[in-house]
Amino acid sequence: MCALNFVTFHVEIEKSDGGPHPNTNLEVDRYVEMIDMMVQSALKFHPGSGCTVLTNEATRLEALSSRYSRINYAVRREKMMFDRMVAQFEFVRAYDFTLPIFLIDSDILINNSLDLVFQHDFDIGLTWRRNSKMPINGGVIIVNNRRPDAIRRFFSLFHEIYSKKYADRADWYGDQYALRDCI
Repeated sequence: MCALNFVTFHVEIEKSDGGPHPNTNLEVDRYVEMIDMMVQSALKFHPGSGCTVLTNEATRLEALSSRYSRINYAVRREKMMFDRMVAQFEFVRAYDFTLPIFLIDSDILINNSLDLVFQHDFDIGLTWRRNSKMPINGGVIIVNNRRPDAIRRFFSLFHEIYSKKYADRADWYGDQYALRDCI
């Protein structure tokens, strides 16, 4: 079984007005429990893998029971998805590519080995769905470690498209429009 680096994004957000995504209504501890379940499911099939949480300084992660790395970024509530993409972009630019990366939402569980995926020659793996406006789901991005320069070019294009075309969608869904346009 290959080791991977599972990378998720989480910041504490106020519960006050809810927001457009159901997870904005979760208590912080419940959200951290979700991250913990995601990490445990990943380690079940990929022991020796790492977990990295892209977050901000204010977010509390002490309740995570698994070992993890934390990287803090500036994250604004009103531009959360854009800031997530920037964190992912900066992470990929600085990454050493010793392991493949799974950029994964915390509400996803791994239910089998992902080894077969990495037997194919690819750089970026994306999740397609039957939706003409947003056919690419930004919640799972598979990053192979074979050609780091290709990965960095893809994320640079992703960043450029999001910044130029979808800055008005920085709160939600702009990442999925930008991914669609990358393809």
